[in-house]
Amino acid sequence: MRKQYKAGLILGGILLFKSVSLYSQPTPEVEKTHFQQALINGQAANEAFRRSHRFLLGWLSKADPATGLIPHNLKESTCIWNAWDAAADNYPFMVMTAAMLDKPLFEGKMREMLAVETRLTSRMGRLPDTYSFCKKGFENSIFDTSQVVFGSAEYMKDGLIPLTEWLGPSPWSERMLGILEDLDKIVDVPTQIKGSFFGNSAVVEVGGDLLQVLARMYWLTRNPKWLQWGIQIGHYYLSPEHLPTRALSRLRLRDHGCEIVSGLVELYAVVSEVNPAKKQQWQPYIHEMLDVILAKGRNEHGLFYDEINPLTGEIVQKRLADNFGVGRRFMAIGSAVSTVAAVLRSVLFRGSFEGFLVFAIGKVPFFAFPCMNKL
Repeated sequence: MRKQYKAGLILGGILLFKSVSLYSQPTPEVEKTHFQQALINGQAANEAFRRSHRFLLGWLSKADPATGLIPHNLKESTCIWNAWDAAADNYPFMVMTAAMLDKPLFEGKMREMLAVETRLTSRMGRLPDTYSFCKKGFENSIFDTSQVVFGSAEYMKDGLIPLTEWLGPSPWSERMLGILEDLDKIVDVPTQIKGSFFGNSAVVEVGGDLLQVLARMYWLTRNPKWLQWGIQIGHYYLSPEHLPTRALSRLRLRDHGCEIVSGLVELYAVVSEVNPAKKQQWQPYIHEMLDVILAKGRNEHGLFYDEINPLTGEIVQKRLADNFGVGRRFMAIGSAVSTVAAVLRSVLFRGSFEGFLVFAIGKVPFFAFPCMNKL
């Protein structure tokens, strides 16, 4: 049946092409222009592929000889692998690059690294902790719950979610589900993340991370416990007491804070399909949150600031948010607005997103990962 479908699709495409070409034969000049543009596009794609492959091989050359794991960075932290940077922001995209461009590496070294990472860094069940190549063991002698919760949430949301969206079910999605299962044993609604090195928005970052992971894992597995956990976190934030635009004096609209907005909206999109009553209950809070962000968080071009005080309207950080350059997602806050527009078929929200997009394309620089800057 599948072969017949493909054959029919191909035949239909040929017939459509033939019928169109009979009525709209391009001139030689137009054909030449199209060919030249295709050549330019092909050369650009080839350069991107080559640079990406160099990025992959370059980091592998810096891997720890004993474990094969890559270090946190190439400066002051060459002796550790940590969950929220090395595991979340680098390794999964090495895997994705190998999946696209180097199948032997993908099937070999990338899978080996996953097996080693799981074996060496899992500290409480399957929850990862920072591993020291120099100590040949965990970096911290004392188990730090905040660090493990933060690292687990970041590894799943920033790294394993995009990888699963590309690969589908795989050993990496199994790693994520294992982390999620064990995280469920020690946290429900994260309300306290201790440690200044996580920044001042760590609680909402972790909450947003979990919401995004739970929403997508519910769609992937249809396991009701992921939906129920997400609803538990949603209940906390979509309330008069804890709505981010009512409860926070600092709301980041970029990485390390914007996750809560995206996460709440992703969960809202889920319940709009599977729990209409919950969607109706949460709708006023979602609208209010996005209305405040749209009113107080943008400049005259519709671009979002880094950080605002949603209570007073003060712009805490005037630098423009780089959510569309992080590679892990495409315009986190813009995507949230767009998602609600799709759920509500709202012309207002859709217009806000489209205006933002039209100005942003071609006028805002790409903020690449530091590890890509010199390739």
